Amino acid sequence: IDASATMQTREPNGTDTRFDAAMRDLRRIVDDYPPDGELAVVVAGQTPVLIADPKADRALLRGAPAKLATQAAEGDLRLATKVAASPLAAPEQTRLVILSDFTDGQASVVKSTWRSDAPLRLRQVGHDQPNAAITGLWTRAVIGGQEIGVTLAQHRMTGQTVNLRIIAEGHVYTSERVTLDEGPLTLTTTANLSDNTPFAVEI
Repeated sequence: IDASATMQTREPNGTDTRFDAAMRDLRRIVDDYPPDGELAVVVAGQTPVLIADPKADRALLRGAPAKLATQAAEGDLRLATKVAASPLAAPEQTRLVILSDFTDGQASVVKSTWRSDAPLRLRQVGHDQPNAAITGLWTRAVIGGQEIGVTLAQHRMTGQTVNLRIIAEGHVYTSERVTLDEGPLTLTTTANLSDNTPFAVEI
């Protein structure tokens, strides 16, 4: 399951995200799976994580979607497929299903590097539409507050502007219009916030 930042993109209905669609697909897969079958779940974030191994009971698998969330980072689907394939004792009796929006040609990368005899099925979620996402975030203490670094990535939005906001204590602390580049864009700003003040960054 792709948990990268682009999976936060909202669908045309304005309510569901691509990740929501992937979670619905996961629930259907769990519900339709044979009672005596084995099902593992791997989350493809910045670092792939096996959250349910093949011996996990069905109750754990049904509850897995509620515990998953996207990350403000790029996901490594290629490495995640390797993690998913590692516990396969009988590849010829197994299939690997990838739930992702497959941005930036990731589908071709996954197919070209797949080396198992297990069938590989790519299930795309979401519609191909312009979008931008926060793919990186870091902070460090400086004189006068915190220095905050943000990396933005975009798809089909080169030259367009987005509103980057830092929200703290329920209020918009800073707001800045940012023009998106063709590749990833990294910005830094200094905010007069103490080290223990929670904040959120959104576009």
